[in-house]
Amino acid sequence: MGQGAGTAAWKVAPGAGFVVADPEGLVGLQQVTKVDFRVTTGFEFKDEQVRQRLIDAIVRNRKLGKTTAEAERMVDTACTFTGPLESDALSDRFFREMMRCAGVRFLKRWIMWAAVALRTRWAAGGVRQAAVVVWGVLAAAGISAFSWSIGAFFG
Repeated sequence: MGQGAGTAAWKVAPGAGFVVADPEGLVGLQQVTKVDFRVTTGFEFKDEQVRQRLIDAIVRNRKLGKTTAEAERMVDTACTFTGPLESDALSDRFFREMMRCAGVRFLKRWIMWAAVALRTRWAAGGVRQAAVVVWGVLAAAGISAFSWSIGAFFG
């Protein structure tokens, strides 16, 4: 794609819950920098079950401290693409829900979501970045211990 400038289009799957301004169902994407993209075509996500799950998750998240009305506004803003979302965690969760509605299989959807969520936490820096490092160390220790126990059991 060159030095941070490129365009592409994403074809929305029929029945995926998206309403796109483009009559052919294409959402335009423009690469702005090496890691940032701009959506050039308006779209709206309409799936009431997903909307309610997102609202419930925001209200349950004590760190966000949102009322139901505030959560509804956040989700409504997220469902109609106009710009960045208020919360990186909401963006990540919304990404996963959109993939589910678009028919992406469970394991692939969760692997893709985990990669995006990991990057979000890493980019946040500070405590969130340290938590990613601790998680990585603990995951490696757990995998090593599991492998060692299997070897000890069968060896």
